[in-house]
Amino acid sequence: MSAAEPTQDHANDFVPDHDRLRARYAERLRQAGVPNADVAAAVAATRGRAGETVEAFAARLRVEPDVVVAAEGGEIPWNALPDSLVKLFSSG
Repeated sequence: MSAAEPTQDHANDFVPDHDRLRARYAERLRQAGVPNADVAAAVAATRGRAGETVEAFAARLRVEPDVVVAAEGGEIPWNALPDSLVKLFSSG
């Protein structure tokens, strides 16, 4: 084997820091003037990690897709999120 040949697939070793990504996304949303940027980033990041469409995520949480869209758009503050969404963030 030559030195140029990889012995292992290092691309599979990458583990993203989800908290840091969410925080950076929230900051970008804040800078863009999005209200409730922390909520928007948290919901979007959680759905993204699950790899679900808006519709699938909403169905799993038993909310309307419009609720997911509104939360990801920063239109819903923490204290107004449906219980099924709140539980995602309080379950650790």
